[in-house]
Amino acid sequence: ATDLLYEIGSASFVEGLDTLLDGVSVDETVQGPGTLPDGFGDHGGEQVELSAVVKAVRTKNLPEVTDDWVQEVSEFDTVDELVSMLRHNMTEMAKATARNAFQDRVMIDLSDDLSLELPQSLIDTEAEASIHNLAHRLQEQGIELENYLQITGQSQEDFIEDSKAQAVRTLKTRVLLEGVAKVEAIEVGDEEILEAVSALASQAKMNPEELFRQLEADGRLDTLSDDILRRKALEAIMSGVVAVDEDGNTIDLEPAPADSDEDSDFDSDEAKLESDSDKDVEESPEE
Repeated sequence: ATDLLYEIGSASFVEGLDTLLDGVSVDETVQGPGTLPDGFGDHGGEQVELSAVVKAVRTKNLPEVTDDWVQEVSEFDTVDELVSMLRHNMTEMAKATARNAFQDRVMIDLSDDLSLELPQSLIDTEAEASIHNLAHRLQEQGIELENYLQITGQSQEDFIEDSKAQAVRTLKTRVLLEGVAKVEAIEVGDEEILEAVSALASQAKMNPEELFRQLEADGRLDTLSDDILRRKALEAIMSGVVAVDEDGNTIDLEPAPADSDEDSDFDSDEAKLESDSDKDVEESPEE
């Protein structure tokens, strides 16, 4: 990656980068070991050699966290109340991450056990789409695909083969979910499609009716309906699976009971906190 702005302590890129950059000065070049995260596909967890050139160093001047500051940037009155809200949200985020990882593991095991012959043309098409999407996401972060391959220590041939292997797993998972939906007689109602469109419109800050018309004109409502169907099939599968630890004890991965009023307050306060605190944080070059 070139000209990457990275916050030390964020652990948002490659494990080991925080340690590597801690205490480094401008114009210094450092090298050290790192571990690729799960987001690097089959190479997640692999050990790599990191190299970084520090072009600039910045520090954040943060405001003092007091009851007065909390009252200014949120709807809460005290630091303790704010901390309680943040702890609640972080706990739910951690549970969601664990829940998604467990769900992925279940589906990988099921798809690997599924004996299914797939046309090579279908595998190639799925792999090409996956590579295209990855290249687009990397480009948004200022990373070229070639640099990504260098970071992960992959040759182009190995990368393509891994993409095809992942494509097989994706296609088998899709067939599995659609099969479950058929056996369980799962259907998607018009109301569910409208709710999904409304959610997408909210994310894109669009008018729901306008987005609905666009999706309908592009023929993408059927794709959206298929996505909802597979999600419901996945929920049906996961309803019969229980997560346990090494000792066989059940692990609670379910989200906290929905409390629309409380959750709404938490979400709005955290959004306001982030927005307002941005005004209070100053970045200054480190001398």
